[in-house]
Amino acid sequence: MDIQTLSQLISSVGFPIVACLIMWKALQDSTAAHKEEMDAMRESLNQNTVVLAELKQMLQDLRDAVRGGAGKDE
Repeated sequence: MDIQTLSQLISSVGFPIVACLIMWKALQDSTAAHKEEMDAMRESLNQNTVVLAELKQMLQDLRDAVRGGAGKDE
């Protein structure tokens, strides 16, 4: 949107309406960007959950191997 178009809009409908439309557009853009960021964060969190479950299993297996079956009665 160039300056002349913006000036014509302000002249025809008034500053408050144009300002509200510009802020609405900025909010829409911000909301879309935030959604993309949250989708990426959700994916990272899901991947971290899987890795932590694998790490937990590996630690349990290591603990069992170190005990050598002697601590199973405890």
